[in-house]
Amino acid sequence: MLIIAILITAEVISRKAFSYHIIAADELAGYALAITTSWSISFTLLERGHIRVDALYMILPNKLKAILDIIGLFALSVFPLSLTWYAYHMLTNSWELGKVSNTAMAMPLWIPQGIWFIGLIFFALTTVVLLLRVLVLFAAGDVEQVNRLAGTRSVSSELHDEIDEITVNKQQSYSGR
Repeated sequence: MLIIAILITAEVISRKAFSYHIIAADELAGYALAITTSWSISFTLLERGHIRVDALYMILPNKLKAILDIIGLFALSVFPLSLTWYAYHMLTNSWELGKVSNTAMAMPLWIPQGIWFIGLIFFALTTVVLLLRVLVLFAAGDVEQVNRLAGTRSVSSELHDEIDEITVNKQQSYSGR
């Protein structure tokens, strides 16, 4: 993404200053955005970083929180499974028909679509595996672990993680001296 940001900056500057257009900068940026998004949403899920409305959630009993987490995770898993299904058909269609982008670059579309599709598969697998893990934990009565894996992070939890990260970074910088 940093390379794409630099490319887009160079594109804007060259267009304004020299009336020169860098070929395919916007096309590559679009591919990069789709690909990095499909690969990063699994990490965001595991870090419990997706946006939730949790005003009421934080005051509920842990068992009810765990039930809501399971329902939310199930609902979330429908999205990547559906998207992956349609992305597969788009990818195979692009491959079979030899589709290319309608730009000067004429990129074979199966290349960015394939990388994007693999990220979606990973997200779908992540949601399903996490859902199964949470269901097993809930069946075993371990609602605390369900909340730790699939629940909304509390403000104090996020604060402790930030403090831990700062501490680790300081220790690494001191040991490197």
